Amino acid sequence: MESKPIKLRDTTEGKILFIGIILTILLIFIIVYHIILDPNKAKILTLVFVAHAFGGRAAGVGLCIVNNLHFFPTLIYNFFLEIQLLCVTYSIFVLSITNYIKIQWIVRIANQMRNNADKHRDKIKKYGWIGVFLFVLAPLPATQAAFANIPSLL
Repeated sequence: MESKPIKLRDTTEGKILFIGIILTILLIFIIVYHIILDPNKAKILTLVFVAHAFGGRAAGVGLCIVNNLHFFPTLIYNFFLEIQLLCVTYSIFVLSITNYIKIQWIVRIANQMRNNADKHRDKIKKYGWIGVFLFVLAPLPATQAAFANIPSLL
């Protein structure tokens, strides 16, 4: 008996991607709404999105602070951006390495990360999950993304 292929919408990552797409559409509506009412604020929100996407959370929050956005709107907007970006990037990354979608450079990066994790397998086993937790907790460049698949190696 041949098993049916699992549809994208039935996978966890497919559902997360759908949420990310909904949040992206909502983000576009928010920016368009502000283009109509307050073009300067729309420009700030767009720049904060770009800064958050390419420079990280601190860059996005910093731009909000520099542009005198209030505390709660800054917190809510950057939290929203974090969730939106995470949903989209995580799902595309996982769907790419599981061959639901084909993005070659993501597959190459994932394989490289897995090879690096395999090289350090003994260190990872020696310190266990607490060592990985502390390492990822440290604010070092790329530690969070580079070791996302460590639990599968343990």
